[in-house]
Amino acid sequence: MSAHRFLASLMDARARHHLLLVVVLVVAGCGTLTINMRTTVESETSFSQELEITASGMLGEMMATQFDVIAMRAEGWEAQLSPEDDVVTITASGSFSGEEARQFGSSGEDNPFEGFRIEVTDNPDNTEYRISLEIESTQGSSEVTVEGDPFAGFGESMLQSMAGTIQVNWELNAPGEIVETNADSFEGGKADWHLNLLDLQKTQELYAISRVKKRSGPCTGPIPRN
Repeated sequence: MSAHRFLASLMDARARHHLLLVVVLVVAGCGTLTINMRTTVESETSFSQELEITASGMLGEMMATQFDVIAMRAEGWEAQLSPEDDVVTITASGSFSGEEARQFGSSGEDNPFEGFRIEVTDNPDNTEYRISLEIESTQGSSEVTVEGDPFAGFGESMLQSMAGTIQVNWELNAPGEIVETNADSFEGGKADWHLNLLDLQKTQELYAISRVKKRSGPCTGPIPRN
């Protein structure tokens, strides 16, 4: 499984039953899962992604079998899988430019990573970027029916007690200055989200809107005379 497909599966609504399997393993004391992502967007046609996944116990074994490092490298990613004792660490990084980067602004099949979007609006005095990551995607939901809430069998206190065993952290570096976001913290063009199991259950989208001011044109008025 490539990095794009793996992350898309985590964010897709249809993956809630896969997430439930992870929860069951956590409850049984079979491991922990931490996902760290860093996205740096320079422009509409240039951005990079960095990913680090650390999983322990049976979750580590599951991650090791799910990830296809060779396929990731074939897609242009620098990827490595590093097992050590009962902990598996997967790292991947990739840069995207030109038309390949533009595809991430599409909502259709051309987008190689469902759920991640870069939308650009050209305003008279600025260029506005809306960068988002869907937690619960509705794409393709007509093909798969998920009946009920897979977490319904877990009480709130149980979910609270194991919430920290699954952690997703996303750092976004956006062009310009962020003017609106639902991040846990932000400053300038940088925003950070920190999500545990309960957050993943309740959150639908992570987003940030940033603006890059356009440079003023040359002065056209008369030149002052002494």
